[in-house]
Amino acid sequence: QNKPRSKETTKKKKREKKEKEQRRKKKRGKGETTVLAVASRRWTAGHRRREQRKRRGERRRKKRKKKKRRKKKKEEKKLKSDQPKKNSSSKKSSTKKTRRGPASPSPTGQPSRKKKKKKGKKRIKRKRKKR
Repeated sequence: QNKPRSKETTKKKKREKKEKEQRRKKKRGKGETTVLAVASRRWTAGHRRREQRKRRGERRRKKRKKKKRRKKKKEEKKLKSDQPKKNSSSKKSSTKKTRRGPASPSPTGQPSRKKKKKKGKKRIKRKRKKR
């Protein structure tokens, strides 16, 4: 029923509103004093005010709803965080640690060269995962 308006429609509506406002101003300047004109003008003024009030109420209701929803979400999050965390060690991290070489020096006398992982990279990966 009330689907979001596209940008074009919004622009069009704004333009129409502006044009309408201009027309009204022009009429007022010409000095129309017929009873009918005055009455209609008074009606439009009142109507506009009524519509605005209606819209304001709607907006207020929407805001309240949003606030409630936000509060509910916060509460849920709090409840979730209060629960004891599962053992995180059982969950293996996706960044596998490199295998250590033999503890004793190798028979050739050279310590086994193992590639060192860059620390910064891992941190970035973890951040992305959390999000």
